[in-house]
Amino acid sequence: MYHRRNLLCTFAALFVISMAFTSCAREAAEFPSRPIEIVTQFGAGGGTDLYIRAIAVDGSRLLEQPVHPLSVTGGGGLTSWERFRTQPADGYTLFALGPEQIIHHNQGWIDIFADAEPLMRSQSDIYIYFARADDDRFPNIEAVIAFARANPGMLTIAGTSPNSFDDVQVNLFAMELGIEVNFVPYPSFSEAVAAVLGGHVHILGEEIGPAIGLVEAGNLRPLIAFIDMDEVPHPVLAGVPTSQSMGWSHGLSMGRWRGLAVRRGTPPEVKETLVYAFHSAMQMPFYLDYERTNLLDIRPGFMGPEEFTNFIRNEIELYGRVIDALGW
Repeated sequence: MYHRRNLLCTFAALFVISMAFTSCAREAAEFPSRPIEIVTQFGAGGGTDLYIRAIAVDGSRLLEQPVHPLSVTGGGGLTSWERFRTQPADGYTLFALGPEQIIHHNQGWIDIFADAEPLMRSQSDIYIYFARADDDRFPNIEAVIAFARANPGMLTIAGTSPNSFDDVQVNLFAMELGIEVNFVPYPSFSEAVAAVLGGHVHILGEEIGPAIGLVEAGNLRPLIAFIDMDEVPHPVLAGVPTSQSMGWSHGLSMGRWRGLAVRRGTPPEVKETLVYAFHSAMQMPFYLDYERTNLLDIRPGFMGPEEFTNFIRNEIELYGRVIDALGW
């Protein structure tokens, strides 16, 4: 009787597991059957919000379900990650990954690979150093480096927010060239620009898109493009040297990037559906026009899951060198 009861319990347990598996498989096969959210730590109207909205236009049409950005601000970006990591691994809640998560991972605040699976990278922006156009001290990047060597710790480079991508980039630049610089953080791009144009800071570090109007208006002079190309294929940056043409390490070609992640354990067929839809959306007129308008089409951005995962591992190692040196 004892063995028979155990056998019946085993059959019952196997039946429950089988039914649960069948239910999950059916749900994955019908994916998506309801709206999809993409969580971001940034507010509405910012670069990441605009990226999500741009890729969602045709992504929603292909998935036949609405795709919405979900802005979860506060907590230095950690609140948004907590919102993401506590959701089911079913493909209905994605996260908009960027350099901020690399920094948080290196600081031990989150564990990217414990909570998430990188899905795809969409963009790879270009970081530029600019000087005020009428500042004769800095006609080129060589003059900036010479100033830093002659005046240790006196060169100031403005960017956005402390302990940010800008902060990492500027300090990696200093480490690679063996110079001392001061990163000066501002709450916003407009305030950083005002500081440089007002003569309070020597150099501005920023992506090309937000600053191009000031270059075209003759207010800013681009000095160096951090990109793994010998020249930048854009008329505004014609003749501007690149980190590769200067012979600097590949690490200095780093730029701001954006991509998507799903919760760890999301079914493979769900991930395939999402990659197919969003990658297809990137090749359609609306998204392509958004990229051209914001100068996000200069450097190829797309990476699939495996390549994106390896990229993130390399970013963690690169950022870690700087974060460890700074003691963050």
